[in-house]
Amino acid sequence: MYPLNIDENIRELLIESSKIIFNLEISTKIPLNIRKHIVDSISIKEIIKNFNNKAIAENFSLNKKNKMENLKPRKLKIDIDKEFIIYYNPFYPNKIIADLISEQLNKNNIKCSIKQYKYSENIVLKDNEINLVLNYFEFYDELYFYDSQYFKYLMKNSKFYMELIKLYKKYNFRIILNLLNISISKRYVKIPLFSFKSIYYANKELSNFSFLELNYDLIPNESFLNKNKTKK
Repeated sequence: MYPLNIDENIRELLIESSKIIFNLEISTKIPLNIRKHIVDSISIKEIIKNFNNKAIAENFSLNKKNKMENLKPRKLKIDIDKEFIIYYNPFYPNKIIADLISEQLNKNNIKCSIKQYKYSENIVLKDNEINLVLNYFEFYDELYFYDSQYFKYLMKNSKFYMELIKLYKKYNFRIILNLLNISISKRYVKIPLFSFKSIYYANKELSNFSFLELNYDLIPNESFLNKNKTKK
């Protein structure tokens, strides 16, 4: 939506990749084999179908050729007594996605329900909890996630992971990004799902700005905008 008082002549509809990634955070208090079963029970492809295949399977890299997507969920027989909770905050389409994941997990003998929480709440996951979260690249860098404090803390006991980061900074080989992605995915703690494209209106002065590139230097300064606003 946009304000009705915006002049039709200065608006432009922009559609672009947002790199806002929907992903799941699974409590580390859940045993590894159950975390793996949860991930193996989710079909990203089936969820994407519910959005007319407009979503794009993602990973934590800007490199489009490096995709880790689970297309065919594995049906494994594991007895799990606990009921899991998937948390989500009330922004479209979070509830739809949480419902679809819950449905898939229940089909694979994982009792599951969903629960809404406020955006401002700090969710600390317990031993039977999962969280649907959104993350995005704040700046254009292949190592943005992998070299972050969160991911390095997650992989703090892996010397191999830390060495991979050093090697990528030195050589920029794509295979190193693949190995970093595999290392994270084997923990079954933070699972990238997919992203959507951003659709928004911008006036002519802001039409060159891209949320993907975050090229703020192309945005006119405040005095320029105020000057044009005065002329209207």
